[in-house]
Amino acid sequence: MTLGIDSDLKRGDDGLVNRLAKTDVPGKRTFYYYSFATKYCSWHNPNAYPIFDSRVYGYLCHLVNHRCLDRFKQNDLWDYPKFKRIIEEFRERNGLIDFTFKEIDKFLYHQGAMLTVQRMKKEMEPCATETDEKEPIFVPVPGQPGEMEVSIENYPTREDFENSRREFTDSAGWVFKTDDKTKV
Repeated sequence: MTLGIDSDLKRGDDGLVNRLAKTDVPGKRTFYYYSFATKYCSWHNPNAYPIFDSRVYGYLCHLVNHRCLDRFKQNDLWDYPKFKRIIEEFRERNGLIDFTFKEIDKFLYHQGAMLTVQRMKKEMEPCATETDEKEPIFVPVPGQPGEMEVSIENYPTREDFENSRREFTDSAGWVFKTDDKTKV
């Protein structure tokens, strides 16, 4: 069976992701494999398709909570053209124009993984008391549109965030000029 999507992939058609994600199984319900569809398209045309997954989603919500990204509705991320605009906004707002979607995907995935680890550590700690100063921030967790919310622990300080970002860029082999932060 051929889907006839090669020209859409090559052209970078944003609507293709949503078409691939929706899978109707006769006699059963409709399945929505959104993350898979973004990855499939990205691997076939990485310059046109950023990847969506739960770690990217978690980090984007973290950025919104810290006012590093404009607010968006949870369902915006499930509409691929809107999701792509959010990633493009992230790239522009942070001066990452020279970075490819693939490089940005790696960064967002890594940062989202760190948030996941922090959340799991937090869940293993005793329950917070009323005397605790820090309030958790609630962010939606992806699954299907409109699913549950869970709290995540944020970076305790701006310095921790910067150290994490520096560790990632060092491990990725990126080199920055100190004067204008452009990729070399």
